[in-house]
Amino acid sequence: GRFYLRVAWVFRYMSHGENPTNQFIRGLVNELSMKFNSLTSKIFPFNEEVNKFGAHISSHFVTDEISSELKAELIPYKEKFENVIEELLTPYEGMTLKLQNLESLITDYKETALGGFSEDGKSNFQNFGSFAEFLSHLKDDWSGIVTNEHEALEKAVYHYKEAMEDSKSISAGNQQIQATYLIAELSRRISDYDGAKQYFNITIKYGQEFVYKNRHDQSRTALARKILELAIEQGKLNLAASKKAQ
Repeated sequence: GRFYLRVAWVFRYMSHGENPTNQFIRGLVNELSMKFNSLTSKIFPFNEEVNKFGAHISSHFVTDEISSELKAELIPYKEKFENVIEELLTPYEGMTLKLQNLESLITDYKETALGGFSEDGKSNFQNFGSFAEFLSHLKDDWSGIVTNEHEALEKAVYHYKEAMEDSKSISAGNQQIQATYLIAELSRRISDYDGAKQYFNITIKYGQEFVYKNRHDQSRTALARKILELAIEQGKLNLAASKKAQ
């Protein structure tokens, strides 16, 4: 029961939001991705436009719309244009491979920087998209696996109830009162309002009996009194939630 309760706390912590440091790192790598996309969007169009320009120039020297005499005068320019265009394109030779290498480097950098978080802030785990996805995979091998806070609380309730049925696990008195209250409160949190009502009533019964039996020992009944107050208060919330759910 304690194990699953602590697992539930882990899930709750994970759902509270991302660490501000992680948010800052994600912002940096998102910006890096945008800059890389901007870079490639400028390189490839220029390369294409230069090739288009070269093709257009080449058409000048094969057209039949101008005389042979004029073509002869223009032919020397053909080589000059080709040389200039080649010079323009030379820096872009192998550019695709170079950009792929840069993209791979950026990917490795982002994985290290994010440290288990994807660019949208979702937590990754090993080769799985999230820790919950990893747990779902394990669930095929062990039914005791839980994948979220609700499932963890359900398991905690189940095992605490088992402990209650085994008189050796939980002793009478404060420990018993604590256990019944815990079952009631966890049941309320997973929307088992009838179960919660039952155990809030049991907590109040055990608490009142214990306080009366030890009424001359204030220090011994202090915890029981506090739990009694909580049981009555949370019992009212449970009743209101139950009516609202109907």
